[in-house]
Amino acid sequence: MKVGYFFILLFFSISGLAQQDFISALRADQMGNQVRIELVISAGISYCVGIDLERSTDGENFDVIDQIAGICGGSEFEEAYSLFDETPIPNQQSYYRLNLGTIGRSETLPIFFVPLKDGIVTFPNPANTLVQFKFDNPENRTFQIEVFKNDQLYYFKSTLAGNEYSLNTENYPQGTYHFKITFESGSQFNGKFVLVKS
Repeated sequence: MKVGYFFILLFFSISGLAQQDFISALRADQMGNQVRIELVISAGISYCVGIDLERSTDGENFDVIDQIAGICGGSEFEEAYSLFDETPIPNQQSYYRLNLGTIGRSETLPIFFVPLKDGIVTFPNPANTLVQFKFDNPENRTFQIEVFKNDQLYYFKSTLAGNEYSLNTENYPQGTYHFKITFESGSQFNGKFVLVKS
């Protein structure tokens, strides 16, 4: 006599699943001249759901700007997905969230988008007490930053990661500064900024 094995799929209502149980990681970052929203679905969630990426300029009124018709969690491993805002609103803060259907909406993530030119932007320029560097670093390579004034090294910091850096210039004298951002691969961004003190 043959013994047969029967597999029974149990379907359950997802309405009891909380958003914090469904999502193990959620982040927004600027990637080049786009905004990327990365979503990681927790391991053990074997449910498929359509997801809408929503954007707002005031944090209250949202519009759908991207969607994935169906994403699924894995029974043993976390599953990662990316959604993109390919036309972010320049030079202002926008707010992003995910509509997870019956699970609800995710937390809201703010991001200030500044368009890059040749892979980098320095702002404000001229500046007073703070200079921001945003640059393309999709592989999250480590980098170092050097700042020069009159060909002398004025500031140095290494073993950094990410795609932005803030430099406090409150105690720097006014003038023109040159900077060099060097990645572990040897590639570089070079440029300058001006400090104007009132």
